[in-house]
Amino acid sequence: MKVLYIAHPLEGDISGNLGRAKRWIRWAFTNFEVSPVADWVLLATIFDDRGMWSRDRFLKADVSLVEKCDGILLTGGRISPGMEIERLAALRAGISVIDLTRFGPEPPNPNLVEELALLLRTP
Repeated sequence: MKVLYIAHPLEGDISGNLGRAKRWIRWAFTNFEVSPVADWVLLATIFDDRGMWSRDRFLKADVSLVEKCDGILLTGGRISPGMEIERLAALRAGISVIDLTRFGPEPPNPNLVEELALLLRTP
């Protein structure tokens, strides 16, 4: 089973973005044989008080996980500054970057994403 880091915008409407991110995570897990990694969902929930968390520290933790995964899925309709940091970490580590932002903020019907299935089947 491939381990994929799920990247999604968080800033702005944090509650709404967390909800959309969770739908993307569920979509990836349900429709493809992958183990999703999204530590930032848990961290953003635990540290919901703005004074209690450091974006830089979170991104450092995220990058360390990205580098251990088989690939990264960019989701949520756009690439945020944090996602760009995660994407560059993946490229430096030589892991697959799968950009699904073109599908918009919500996950698509799985039969529209044949390219993802092909990428996940390759060694």
